[in-house]
Amino acid sequence: MKKLIAFMLAGIMLLCLSSCGKETNNPSDALNVVSGGSEQESANLKDILVEKTEQGVRLVFSFVCGSEGVTAQEQAMKGLPPYTLSLTDTPYRLKLSIAALAHWDYVNNSIISDETGLIQGGVVKVLPSESRSGATDLYFNLSSMTNMTVSEEDGRLVVDLAKKDFQASQAYYVVGNLYYEYSEGSLPEEAELTPTLATDLTNVVMISRAFGEQSEAEALMNKIKTDFSEALAGKELRVIQLEAGKLPEYYAQEDLDAINLKKVIRRDGQEETAQALFPDGVFICWSPDKSTAVFSKRSEGTSYDEMALEYLFTVDSQGVKTQLLNDEYAQIVFGAYSPDGSKLLIIEQVDEIQYCSIYDFNTHTRTNLPEEEVGTYISGIAWASDSQSIYMMSAVDIMLNLKKYDIASGETSPVSEGAGIDTSLYAFDGKLYYIDVVDEAETLVSLELESGEQNEIAEVGMFSMSSDGRYILLQSNEADMSDGYTKLSLYDNQTGESKELIGERIISDYFFSVNNDKVYVVSDTEEDVFMHEIYCYDIASGSLSKLFDCVNGILDAGREGELLVRTTYSTSRGDFPVTYAVSEAVG
Repeated sequence: MKKLIAFMLAGIMLLCLSSCGKETNNPSDALNVVSGGSEQESANLKDILVEKTEQGVRLVFSFVCGSEGVTAQEQAMKGLPPYTLSLTDTPYRLKLSIAALAHWDYVNNSIISDETGLIQGGVVKVLPSESRSGATDLYFNLSSMTNMTVSEEDGRLVVDLAKKDFQASQAYYVVGNLYYEYSEGSLPEEAELTPTLATDLTNVVMISRAFGEQSEAEALMNKIKTDFSEALAGKELRVIQLEAGKLPEYYAQEDLDAINLKKVIRRDGQEETAQALFPDGVFICWSPDKSTAVFSKRSEGTSYDEMALEYLFTVDSQGVKTQLLNDEYAQIVFGAYSPDGSKLLIIEQVDEIQYCSIYDFNTHTRTNLPEEEVGTYISGIAWASDSQSIYMMSAVDIMLNLKKYDIASGETSPVSEGAGIDTSLYAFDGKLYYIDVVDEAETLVSLELESGEQNEIAEVGMFSMSSDGRYILLQSNEADMSDGYTKLSLYDNQTGESKELIGERIISDYFFSVNNDKVYVVSDTEEDVFMHEIYCYDIASGSLSKLFDCVNGILDAGREGELLVRTTYSTSRGDFPVTYAVSEAVG
């Protein structure tokens, strides 16, 4: 008996010693649920790395205490924050729940590079809400059933995933574009829907468990509609059939038809559709090197007449969409990168009030500019060439003033004395360009920042500058013109020469190409559908040509030989934003 007890104790000791190593379970004992960690002070998810292994793929979650950008200090973490890892049934996903996560410095990109193809897209992040636990949930879509092996180190949670053989079968699911409602808590977990990426690897839909019979899925759909009618107001649930390992479509067929069949332009009398560059997306600005475009995207399934949060995405030259920031915004009305590309300036609008903030990509922090100093109406705004300050024409109460905001100190100071007027604002080569009142006439002026000397350029009503500061578009409203008609001239900021670009027309917009070699002019018509005539002026040759007629919308410069059209598509649920890419030439 003593020998047996001694043998058992030795076995227990050996088991305990083996559990003190890095791995918490053997590869042959892959688990569906693993929990661990302990309470940590100021836990921060610093990074997520993906590595290829012989068996499959490894995810490494790195944690620290504190955040360099928020608390001004970081330190190594002993152990890990409380966590739970689990593998879901179809659609296959890895779910990581992290309790009491104070900071999130990991930049949440939409696409995770995984050459094995096991991880589909990127991470779906769900913050805590009143209707759920206090944990932050991360979902990773998987293309296959997997075995999971978990190991812990100080500040590192390592998850090894290996594909399992499985029979891909069809099943029925309930899906809906309700990710926002789930994130903010109005759609609780009792609805039995969880988030998953859609086929475009950008949008997120809510999806049920798999059902073998369509009638079973329809029964759950009807129950959700009855029990959670308030959260579903104006939204659509549908039943789909999906193969295991595949992702659902984000758009219902009604949306796809409305987007793809919309006639966007009319060229030489022929109506044409266009490429939907970003459904549900609105173009904001270009990166400094013009390699990527920034778009805002509203909460899933939110129409134009609904209040919604917006998120920022980029689209590269290959059309790949990536979530730029984790931050949420109200309606974004303006955005601009700093000249060095390290910061992004955003202006949001809620009712009649505007808010300005700066996101720093180096520190992953967002700074809200003080409303009591900057104001809540911003007529014009421009980055300083050193990317360390911002100039703006803004109003705290009613009166507009030209002022400067210093990012490092957070201080706002006046640039010139007296009241300003509603104007655009540009900064180039130590000068500010804006419209001021000179001898009772609205006049474009340049202000030497060092000397304070102001120089008059031309009497105009509005203006715009090329991104290199070389050319200025001057819009004049002369007294003898018919109401609403205007002229447009091109001013060379180097030579001081000016030439008329287009004669009397109702001009609603004008802008330069991304390379500053062309000018696009939007002239309004009285047509009901194709409300705009689009013209192109080639600066080198001085030639003006009509490109096409366009539906109601806002146009922007796209890539070389391309224009972006911000408009809407219509469904039975309302009107939704979409940005199309339209070629200048036929085909």
